[in-house]
Amino acid sequence: MPKVFDIVEYPNEMKDRLVQRFPEQGAGHFKIGSQVIVRTGQAAVFFRDGKSLDTFAPGRHTITTANVPLL
Repeated sequence: MPKVFDIVEYPNEMKDRLVQRFPEQGAGHFKIGSQVIVRTGQAAVFFRDGKSLDTFAPGRHTITTANVPLL
């Protein structure tokens, strides 16, 4: 069963990585109101079925149907 996330954040500096999948394995679900925290030097990109849906710049973002209508 997929895990539902209230907060999505990758706190590491990613000095040795270009991409990090979240969650690392299996499916993950995000609900309306979930928080996406993007650190300086990072970007959060949401994918579904191999297609990019949306990108978030550094900052704290709340998932809504307005900013990610395809999730």
